Formats: sequence, C-alpha cells, structure tokens
Amino acid sequence: MQAFLGNLPGLPKTALRFCREALYGVTAGRSLRLTDIARTLNEDIALIKTVNRLSRQADRPGMEWTLTRHVIRQGATRLSPDALLIIDPSD
Repeated sequence: MQAFLGNLPGLPKTALRFCREALYGVTAGRSLRLTDIARTLNEDIALIKTVNRLSRQADRPGMEWTLTRHVIRQGATRLSPDALLIIDPSD
C-alpha cells in the first residue's frame, strides 16, 4: 500500500492516514461501504465514530482531485507510447 500511495504531496497527515485505511479497508473488506471499511479497521471505539471520521476525511476539499492526479501519474508510468486506450461507454 505504501508503494502505491507514496507520500501523496498536498495532503495533510490525517488525509494520508485516511487513504491508507480506506485502501486497506476496501482490500480486506472487499467493499466500498464506509461501514464495512470501518469494521475491517477493528478500532477500539464505537463503529459509528470510525464511520464518521472516515466520512469527514472522504469529504475533505481537494481530496478527490489529489487522488485522481496521483492514480493517473502512477498509471502513466506503466504505459508505453504505443499503448491503446479502449473506452466502453455502454455503462
């Protein structure tokens, strides 16, 4: 996880912690629901408190854009100049 996330420039420490916990929770819990992610973290506080914390961090201004740019940069290093981009607009 650390190799994928790197240091995520532009995000404060709490947002970086959220990214690590969310990535772990999605992977371990096999779900995108905050409640399921919070359960996998198995914290010693009420589940609703963990869900609320995750929710606040997910709603942080600029979080989506910062993560999107990071994922694009990570993916770009794995593409060759002659790679094909195939888009399925059927969804």
